[in-house]
Amino acid sequence: MKRILIVEDDAFLRRACTTALERRGYAVQVAGDGEEGLRLVEAAPPDLVLLDLLMPKMGGIEMLRRLRALHAAKDVPVLVVSSSSRQQDIEELTALGISGYLLKVSLSLQDLGNRVANLVGEPSG
Repeated sequence: MKRILIVEDDAFLRRACTTALERRGYAVQVAGDGEEGLRLVEAAPPDLVLLDLLMPKMGGIEMLRRLRALHAAKDVPVLVVSSSSRQQDIEELTALGISGYLLKVSLSLQDLGNRVANLVGEPSG
């Protein structure tokens, strides 16, 4: 079964994304900040990380830097979902090898599911 890790501090959005992806058949883990997300990745790298940027304890860019430094997780696809549209952030994230960038303001759960499926394939099992 394909495993998706959602790292998002907004509980409502975290639940909405979890529900949408579980309905498609993905196994979903959640973390409320970058530190927790990194611990979960270190314990068992997922097939994809859905990552917010602006979070307490450790933001998304720092988590992504550390994730890319982990041998077991350096190639895990990362789809950023953020309210920030700062060009500087997007350029830094792109340099760190993200697989996509979605703005929360225009986020469609259908589109999110389609993007996840395009990156990791349809769920099985």
